[in-house]
Amino acid sequence: MKTLAINIESKGYFYKQELRNENFAIYSQWLNNDLIAYELIRIRKNKESMRFGKIIDASESYPNERQWGVRGWTIKSFNEANKKFLSLTEELANSHSPRSVESICSLNPILSVGLQR
Repeated sequence: MKTLAINIESKGYFYKQELRNENFAIYSQWLNNDLIAYELIRIRKNKESMRFGKIIDASESYPNERQWGVRGWTIKSFNEANKKFLSLTEELANSHSPRSVESICSLNPILSVGLQR
């Protein structure tokens, strides 16, 4: 499976992967060498597929714009992004339903974990 790139350029922004696990990642968002924010994402897992007669390899991807707020969040500080990262990771590990993380992601507030970078 092709994994998400560590460095991504999109729509004039530069993104650098700061932290990740199997399901979530935090990217710092930069514009003109200025740190703007952090983006916490639920990594999309795309299965191998066939399109227009060609095999498309399995890959990871960023959530699309319609999924922002459910599978992706823009957060001002790394500490707050890390708290939500840890909270979502724990909730997903404790869940038994693959669909339950969407409700967890959209409803749970950032929990105070006390870890600092």
